[in-house]
Amino acid sequence: MASNAIEWTRHRARLNHDVLCNMVLVELAAARPGRELPRLSQWLDGIGDYRALFRATTAALDAGLLLDRPLFACWTAEMRQVFKPVFRELYLRDHQVRECAGRLLALLAECEVAARAALAEDADSAALQRAEILLRELSNGIAQLPDPMADFGLRA
Repeated sequence: MASNAIEWTRHRARLNHDVLCNMVLVELAAARPGRELPRLSQWLDGIGDYRALFRATTAALDAGLLLDRPLFACWTAEMRQVFKPVFRELYLRDHQVRECAGRLLALLAECEVAARAALAEDADSAALQRAEILLRELSNGIAQLPDPMADFGLRA
């Protein structure tokens, strides 16, 4: 399960920082009506990766992993097994993980519509600006998700 959290964190960083921040948002910030937006078009082609990331969020942010840390080695295996779902649920509730993932999925749908509008032949400055604003909001939302690497003391 720790490998799931580590892989999810890497995937999140790639999608948010490498793709969204460093490519798509840079392109949109400099965009002008009538110009091609190849990075935005590529982003739309990979939108399923974002859906998969958001759907995997609750599984990746499983605080039950904490019970596998040396700190809990003094607990019996049975005791750790009993408390794993409790740790998981408390973390998910405390960080509102399900709600955040749901909001990001809804925002992703808005971003998809705005990106398609920005790619339309008749797209104006307002369409480009709307896409940029929504995609920036999506990026900020992704960045605000909890970090299992830091929270659970995991190492890659």
